[in-house]
Amino acid sequence: KSVALLAYLAMPRPGTWHRRDVLLATFWPELSQSRARAALRSALHLLRQRLDDDTIRTRGDDEVSVNPERIRTDVAAMLDDVAAGAHERAVARYAGALLPGLYISDAPEFERWLERERTRLGDVVLRAAAALAAEREAAGDLTGAIDAARRASELSPDDESAMRRWVALLDRVGDRAGALAVFERFRARIS
Repeated sequence: KSVALLAYLAMPRPGTWHRRDVLLATFWPELSQSRARAALRSALHLLRQRLDDDTIRTRGDDEVSVNPERIRTDVAAMLDDVAAGAHERAVARYAGALLPGLYISDAPEFERWLERERTRLGDVVLRAAAALAAEREAAGDLTGAIDAARRASELSPDDESAMRRWVALLDRVGDRAGALAVFERFRARIS
């Protein structure tokens, strides 16, 4: 839970303040208020022992955060890239689902949050890949546009619009066999 708590505190970016009552409900819903607060204090103490000084910050008795000068995340960097219109960097940073393999059986609210974040970040990178394909196509870089459209389709294999863009670009460069193969794989997958 301490690793999951650290990840949660670092989202959506380090420096975000999180209310303790939300942390209690997210990580220790089965405990009474006093026992949940003790569990949170214990988890924060463990993190403070393992991390540099001033990494875990508190604001009064109600809020907890991680110091953005001590921790950086690839998620925050990707979101900054998207905000700056650096779609190529944003797509390159995305290495897959957030916190793969992390599961906490007695924290269903954390699991719901994690699934929502995975979906949200997947949507962000899918839009970045689509924007990158459009940028490259507009610049006349059809090979680059095809690569970006392929990446978008890989990120969301059931997304028909991503597949259509990839197929259209392949057709535009004269690779009809490739376009047909992409379409057939999509058709087989969704059937």
